[in-house]
Amino acid sequence: MLSKRRTKVEGAPVVRIVSDAGIATPSVADGKLMPVLTLNSKDVPELTTMLDFHQNTPPGDVTSTWLVQRFSKSYMYLLLEFVQPTEMKVAIEFKLSKHPPVIDGIIISHGFYLRTNDTSDHFADDLESPCIIVEVPDETTPPYWEELYRKLTLKKIKKAGYSKKEAQELSKEHISRMREKWGRAIT
Repeated sequence: MLSKRRTKVEGAPVVRIVSDAGIATPSVADGKLMPVLTLNSKDVPELTTMLDFHQNTPPGDVTSTWLVQRFSKSYMYLLLEFVQPTEMKVAIEFKLSKHPPVIDGIIISHGFYLRTNDTSDHFADDLESPCIIVEVPDETTPPYWEELYRKLTLKKIKKAGYSKKEAQELSKEHISRMREKWGRAIT
């Protein structure tokens, strides 16, 4: 059973992920695949306003911090503190039953594209909607991430009916393949 969903983390409103995707362009992140997060604009309507504002201004500053709920293994959060051109704090909620590959993609890519679902829930349905690139530096990677990712992947594979030995092998392979995809540059 999932723990009760939080509405604030570190004083910041919690925003849910509506959908995720990946995009690679030669001019960003050396052409590597980067996650695209579509966030629920109903959770924090001012996020859409901030994205619109960012379209006509130089890149801003944002700090990011990964957080986990104490005594809960259901969610992980990425706290974003935008400093300029506008100030704002939001915490993106990642379901640990669903989003570990996306979290790992953000860590490997050192960032992600951020957009809201004002025009569409899916990135591919509206490629022109306002979005920004959020940098997530290496030093923000939680020291426990490798172990947590391995355990979550193993648990999911075991739940699918594989033996412990098969699940261990498959989880290593899955993590390796996902990292290869996130780390590969387009040609």
